[in-house]
Amino acid sequence: MFAASAFVDTSTLQAAGYRFRSDLRRELFYKAKTIYESELEADSTVQIQALLLISDWHDGANAPKDPAYWMSLAISTAHRLGLHKQAYDGLDRVRRRLLWCIYAQDIRVSLKLRRPRQLKDASVMTDSLQEEDLDMGPMDDRVRSEFSECVELFNPGNSRWLHRVYLHSINLCVQIGHVLDTFYTPSWTRNAFTESPVILVPRRPHSVRMDLQAEQAFDDLAAVYAVFSREESLQHANRQAEIGSLGLSLAMQKAELNITYHLAQCILLHALLFPSRSLPSSPWKERLRRATDNLTSSLRSLCDSRPGAGFPSICLPAVSLITATRVLDLYDPDESRGVKDQSLLNYQFAKDVSRILRETHPAAGYGTWLSGETRSTATTLYIQHSPREQPSEITIAII
Repeated sequence: MFAASAFVDTSTLQAAGYRFRSDLRRELFYKAKTIYESELEADSTVQIQALLLISDWHDGANAPKDPAYWMSLAISTAHRLGLHKQAYDGLDRVRRRLLWCIYAQDIRVSLKLRRPRQLKDASVMTDSLQEEDLDMGPMDDRVRSEFSECVELFNPGNSRWLHRVYLHSINLCVQIGHVLDTFYTPSWTRNAFTESPVILVPRRPHSVRMDLQAEQAFDDLAAVYAVFSREESLQHANRQAEIGSLGLSLAMQKAELNITYHLAQCILLHALLFPSRSLPSSPWKERLRRATDNLTSSLRSLCDSRPGAGFPSICLPAVSLITATRVLDLYDPDESRGVKDQSLLNYQFAKDVSRILRETHPAAGYGTWLSGETRSTATTLYIQHSPREQPSEITIAII
């Protein structure tokens, strides 16, 4: 129920007696948290699943128990169980499935909070996740009866579509991990917009070698996305994959993967171009604008397809990266009026999405990626909408 509360329609929430999505999620979070902390569950794998679940909630009332805190518990429990090692006990599929779930969530939390990831590639000694690892066999009749309205999800032929999208998501997270390790480094900060004194900042100084590494990183990201795109075309040809609970689940997972891919490109370009009070002229500048446009389009498509519903947490860093790029476009005196007008529209769109996201993640840091600098300054932007209008003042904190 806690997982579903992030996506259920607003009308359903209100029918259940909740005025805001955050009220329902907070209530269910505390119930899940209480069950975990009561130590009633002896199975460590179930404990890890619970930790992964509650790491998706971000509420200032629980500081310092933020998503990174819950992830640290999940990772330490996984290490204690030896999930990161090769297993030969007949449970290797379960172990791999759980470990790679941890890996992907660790990447998402790192992007949301702009903090170093906690599960490093060097410590993962198990095999890569395979499609057969996700096959859990026939579902128990009791489970089927409990989820009778979405029983088509348990059909082996249908579940394969979901498994394939999830595998692409894992592969994409692996490439994002490489980007974070190669182009970012931890740094101390007194930034008032982040809860942690340590955040990720772009590696400096910039070098030709970094440009070559960036091109390879772009190719690696594109290779993963290309395989997904080809399979997505096959899914569109299968009408069964477009309807009912299967179609809804697939649509959400594919939207999340699209956002993650374009976000990864923006994260990479952010490292190459920032910190700067305006975007410098370089081969990467136009690529950043295109990547941000694609990210904005993916986010807008998700909003248009699910009015009144919540969104996945990967939208948090997406909104922050869109804002970061558009703010600097607006600040740059060399940019054209047309670019500034479009940037203003996209900035306002990001603000609208952030208001929706606060219902799902009340304490999330929406200014986390506003710049690569480790000190806080305040910049006031005066934007002339048209020659006939008075300038409108937008005050934005540049980290």
